[in-house]
Amino acid sequence: MKTLLGRLALGIALCGCLTSLQTVLAQGTAFTYQGQLVSNGLPAHGYYDFTFALFNNASTNTGQQVDATQTNLDVGVTNGLFIATLNFGDVFTGTNYWLSIGVRSNGGGSFTALNPLQELTPAPYAIYAPNAGAAASAASVAASNISGAFLPAQLPAGLVTNTETGVTLGGAFSGNGAGLTILNAASLTGSQSLPVAVLPTNVAFLNSNETFTGQLTNTGSASSQQLLVQNSNAAGIALYALNNAPSTSGFYYGTGVYAATSQPNGFGVYALNLDATGTGLIAAGNDITAGYYLTAGSGLAATGLTCGAYVVNTSLASGSESIYTINGNAEDNNVVRINYYNGVLYKIYGGGTVSTLVKDTENKTRVMFAPEAPEVLFEDYGNAQLTNGKAHIALDPVFAANIVVDAAHPLRVFVQAEGDCNGVYVTAKSDTGFDVVELAHGASAAAFAWHAVASRADEATYDTTKAANGPGKQGRISHYSTARFPLTTNTPTAWHTVKISGNPRLLN
Repeated sequence: MKTLLGRLALGIALCGCLTSLQTVLAQGTAFTYQGQLVSNGLPAHGYYDFTFALFNNASTNTGQQVDATQTNLDVGVTNGLFIATLNFGDVFTGTNYWLSIGVRSNGGGSFTALNPLQELTPAPYAIYAPNAGAAASAASVAASNISGAFLPAQLPAGLVTNTETGVTLGGAFSGNGAGLTILNAASLTGSQSLPVAVLPTNVAFLNSNETFTGQLTNTGSASSQQLLVQNSNAAGIALYALNNAPSTSGFYYGTGVYAATSQPNGFGVYALNLDATGTGLIAAGNDITAGYYLTAGSGLAATGLTCGAYVVNTSLASGSESIYTINGNAEDNNVVRINYYNGVLYKIYGGGTVSTLVKDTENKTRVMFAPEAPEVLFEDYGNAQLTNGKAHIALDPVFAANIVVDAAHPLRVFVQAEGDCNGVYVTAKSDTGFDVVELAHGASAAAFAWHAVASRADEATYDTTKAANGPGKQGRISHYSTARFPLTTNTPTAWHTVKISGNPRLLN
């Protein structure tokens, strides 16, 4: 049988005093309970579990419990003495309370109720607390009964103005002025000026550097400028934008100037140089601090370490190109498109001819022209030799993977004998090779040169946004094999063979 000695009342009395002080000082409602536990007539020793419940009567049968039961586990008991911290909230308003205590060995069995209930009695200095309670419930307190000074935080919020108007305050004002309303800045007098630090952050100042974090919005007329920056100094810069933040990822993160528009006839950036030999826009990348430009001027001058200009067209539709150029006027023979697609994908599409520059024997620059054909053709060349009047030529597998050979697209082979023989002919032509045979059943070992010409196979490009490659996943098809003198508005749609990585597939 476990019993609780009478000195518990003294512990409660002491703790009750502390509880009152803590409430006044806004330090919480917890208090310390100290008791002595005796087991079988001897002071207990070890670890025990306790329950504490607060009642408004000395009996749990007739009284009502106040707040929830608290359980303190693994409480150390030394020579019968133990200490527990209890917190029943803000319930100590003058009502008499009794404490019900239960105990068990650490972690085992049910709790044994200790009888009788312990009455919570006040400590000696806590007897003074009712006077403070009376002051709290009183409508007013005489000023003669107040000594000392109040802290500003303890004064009523409306004490200064008391909702009155026309109040005149004497003395010096000390504070930040927060809460002042209907203040006319024109009425401010004195020789002191407002510090820049107290002005709004979206106010710009002359002859000073400011940091802006918001957005500049223009709601003016259609012809107004959102931001107009002018510099009349020949060596000056009208607008200087610098982003020196650490490197990060994102489409426009770390950008010096980001410009966008939603107007069909508007421009994200409109760069204009009014000088007769000026450059409209110069761009330099790869940590190049000074870009190159033409002395005669240009609309755009781009400089890079490994790539001067990077141009991307993301459209898969017919009629799209990466670069559209006009020389002179917009007639067809003066327009050249780069990376253009209209059913056939063109590297270069437009008027003029393809040429290159070479040096002659006097180191003068000469022009050579590339042969052009009405069809899209691939060519290959080689040398071989007859063995007993026969030879098989296997086409280069890379060349063979990119041509189409069928009834509509025959392989054309031209052979030039380079030794004494009866002459030769070509047979067994396919997209992998052909045979060269000597006439009249000849059996010579003559050498010969050959030239093979074939139609370029169509190509399908995959749309990388689709889940996987396969039927229906093609981004677009370039119809090389059916193109012959195509009209600029004609897109072939016939069934034909498309080669993808050397594997022919039938696509529309």
